[in-house]
Amino acid sequence: MKILFTAVAGFISAAVIGFAAAQMPPPRDMAHPPVDVAAVLNIDAGKASQVEAILRATHEKMRAAMEENERQLAALLTPEQVAALREAMRRQRPPPR
Repeated sequence: MKILFTAVAGFISAAVIGFAAAQMPPPRDMAHPPVDVAAVLNIDAGKASQVEAILRATHEKMRAAMEENERQLAALLTPEQVAALREAMRRQRPPPR
């Protein structure tokens, strides 16, 4: 019985994470063309490279935090509850610019 429960819980978790990932918009770097940091900020290529590295690192940290959030929610809530939460959060988002 414990093995069956573990298998079902694992399946549900994977399904919720997959569903949530499918509902997320594409990463910004895929949805929009890259910004020419050097030109926008009027800085040299070395400093622009440092700015881009900071932005990439921050983006990866945010992505990892979101994935961890999804895992924790999937472990705590039912798939229906996760879907309801996502829908409520989607309705509160400001419209795209």
